[in-house]
Amino acid sequence: MKVSVRAPSGIFRKEVKGFFITPIAYVFIVVYVSLLGLLTYVQGCFFEIGEASLTYTFFKWHPWLNAFLVPAIGMRVWTEESKQNTLELLLTHPVTLPLLILFKYLAALVPLLTALLLTAANVITVEYLGSPDYGPVLTAYLGSFLMAAAFLAVACCCSSLTRSSVVSFIISCSICFLFLIIGSRQMGNGLVDIFPQSKWLVDGIASIGLLQYFDTFQRGILDFTSIACFVAIIFFALTANYYILARREGFGKRNIFGRFPSIVILLLMLFGIGIVSLLFKQVGLRVDLTANKMYSLSEGSKKILSALERDVTIRFYVNESANILSPRMRNYSRRVADFISLLEHESKGKVKFERYDPVPDSDAAVSAEMDNIHGTLLPSGVEGYMGLAFVCLDQKSAIPFLDLSREPSLEYDIIRKIRDVSKLSGRKTIGVYGTVPIFGVPDMFPQWQLLDELNSYYNIIQLFGNEAVIDPDIDVVLIVHPLGLNSVFEKALDRYLQGGGDMMVMFDPVALSFMFYRQSLVEQNASSSWPRLEAAVNLHFSHTNAVLDMTLRSEMDRGEGLEELNFILSLSAQQMNAKHQISDRINQLILPTTGCFHGTPPRGIKKTVLMQSTADSALQHVRSLLNVSRIEAETMNRTFSPDPEQYDLAVLLEGRFPSLMTGKVESEAQPARIIVWGDSDFVSDPFTGETVTIQGREVFYPKNSNLTLVQNAIDYLCDSAELNAARSKTRNARPLTRLIELERSAEKKYISRIQELDVLSAALNKELEHSRLITSARLDGTIRDKATRQRIQTLEKKMRIAKNELRILRKDLRLEIQGIRNRVIIFNAILIPLFWSFVGAGILMRRHCKTRPRALSRE
Repeated sequence: MKVSVRAPSGIFRKEVKGFFITPIAYVFIVVYVSLLGLLTYVQGCFFEIGEASLTYTFFKWHPWLNAFLVPAIGMRVWTEESKQNTLELLLTHPVTLPLLILFKYLAALVPLLTALLLTAANVITVEYLGSPDYGPVLTAYLGSFLMAAAFLAVACCCSSLTRSSVVSFIISCSICFLFLIIGSRQMGNGLVDIFPQSKWLVDGIASIGLLQYFDTFQRGILDFTSIACFVAIIFFALTANYYILARREGFGKRNIFGRFPSIVILLLMLFGIGIVSLLFKQVGLRVDLTANKMYSLSEGSKKILSALERDVTIRFYVNESANILSPRMRNYSRRVADFISLLEHESKGKVKFERYDPVPDSDAAVSAEMDNIHGTLLPSGVEGYMGLAFVCLDQKSAIPFLDLSREPSLEYDIIRKIRDVSKLSGRKTIGVYGTVPIFGVPDMFPQWQLLDELNSYYNIIQLFGNEAVIDPDIDVVLIVHPLGLNSVFEKALDRYLQGGGDMMVMFDPVALSFMFYRQSLVEQNASSSWPRLEAAVNLHFSHTNAVLDMTLRSEMDRGEGLEELNFILSLSAQQMNAKHQISDRINQLILPTTGCFHGTPPRGIKKTVLMQSTADSALQHVRSLLNVSRIEAETMNRTFSPDPEQYDLAVLLEGRFPSLMTGKVESEAQPARIIVWGDSDFVSDPFTGETVTIQGREVFYPKNSNLTLVQNAIDYLCDSAELNAARSKTRNARPLTRLIELERSAEKKYISRIQELDVLSAALNKELEHSRLITSARLDGTIRDKATRQRIQTLEKKMRIAKNELRILRKDLRLEIQGIRNRVIIFNAILIPLFWSFVGAGILMRRHCKTRPRALSRE
């Protein structure tokens, strides 16, 4: 048959027109857009999360909606042809069956692509409310389209199996949901239990799970392995579609596949997809499109690798031959291997990569034990290995087990180990002194996680506050909550500072650590004080005042439900100094009751502000914040009045410092650096994260970037700041700044009247109590007693009116704030779908009006 060029395009136009002249495409588009809007802003907790990100509120629903709704488009592609017996008629056109299948498939893609593009209203909304990272948005859209295209190919294939659209829809949905759940952690562990000796089979089955590939797109990575997997599904599904149709119509029997039953063809399709996925997993080609290049090698890491003078060998111990690790862990081990291969290439051979499979009683298992890599008990009940050993000459270090939760810090952990073992001078030392229980409480609480993190890379020496001389081996002195320092220790610190020693001091207007660790009451010895240091550098700390900030207020649950606390600050990248390597890329900080610094250091000392409050802030005495109740916290929010300035919360000082004892710059004084912080509790365990026991190991899960910021500061003082960029690779907090401004402006409309009513209620309540006391004391006649009772009734009436007005104002304020959020929901979940409903109805009505006269004329 001679194939015409115009025939396929004509079939394509006919099929597309067939979708859009019937309600099918419009119903699909409206349902798709509406459900995504509702799931994003209602079920997805978009406003509760409060970030200008669509990753975990919008895109996470795409796979499940695609698995359910896409088969509704593809189920009629071939079932209608079978019902009406029009397939033979189509084949009379100058077009082959493969081209017919391809162009009908492409035509069915058009309503899918249209629906996906119309969800861009959500992106516009997030752009209006905040500042999203468009790298993950673009890659997630690409991943969603590829997944929808793959599901459509499966639906088209299934529609060729039967004449019933309903049966086709059910089969398609089942296969699509199977593609989603097959790669989950629970399914992976189940496969390991079912096939304990068949590692290749488990990997092959798990490799067709699509959620793992879509997750890569959601993170902002353009991964060619994931693209290849989706393309493989499309190719094999359309190929299976061809053989099923060819077998059914009787002109495909001359090829071997044409003789197979349809179910065998489907199984061969799944087998082919698994083989392609496994093959492309070895490629590892990807492009990082995130704004801060979270998944690319940082410049600091490249600098360390290029400066290596000695070869460093990395030994990767991982169970490969035995089916011990779950598919998720094996996938992670491949990513680790790909990353180490990248380091090997970037270092021009200075980094050597060796892989070992430590099966029981093998030489590799013995080598692992000698390198301090031990087996970890897994959920399957057996011990598994997945650790790294770093060797350079006679220096050794290890990461005993690679935890999946620490993947964002993988670059920092590995590069740090490489740098440490390649240096023959040994680790640097930090001297730590604290009046708060930073070293823990014996038999009650362990030392703070901060020390555990620092101890991984530095030697830690505890200072007791009575030293006459600071150990010369100490490179940095860390003082947490200075309070009542004795003169001998101050003199030692002064000599250390004059000799060029670096120091980090954490002040605090109220040290909550005393309460957390049951050492004493918070009110006792709560405020930090170091007068001689403050006088020497002319930088004064707000000893008894904490910074309140309405823009940075935190939402917390203290046991009575969620409440907004303006004295516990949630800082993002906007409050950090992005021009300094300590605070660059830092976000998501929590500062509980922090103080601030004011003053200008003397000449010769450079001052660099590392973080600040917003202009919507003020100072308040810390005693009013101790044990504040929920009602008092709400009152503080309502009565808040900002000061016209931003407060410095952390400051870096560099230069030749005056003596703490004389206040003069001595001739022998060496340049030094001091970093001062307005809070010490932000590095205590309750505000940094939590430690949980997983598979017999204690794993620390950080809640924020608090420890990262302090570690950056320590590295800077130890001249190791090139690693800061690698450590700071966390997902940037992108708050809904516009939404916060709108809610704050709504509050301002009511706040003055609410404050007036609060004052009036307090005055009336005081006068009422006074009148009642007078009434109870008087016994001198009914007239005066009656007048007093009338006065009390009048006051009670005014009190009820004031309280009622106050209640109505608070209700109106809540409704207005909720109204702002409701307008976002209505716009995306109702108005946009409604608009396209009217568009579709208009097109259908116009079509009906055009065709009706023709029908009447024929009659």
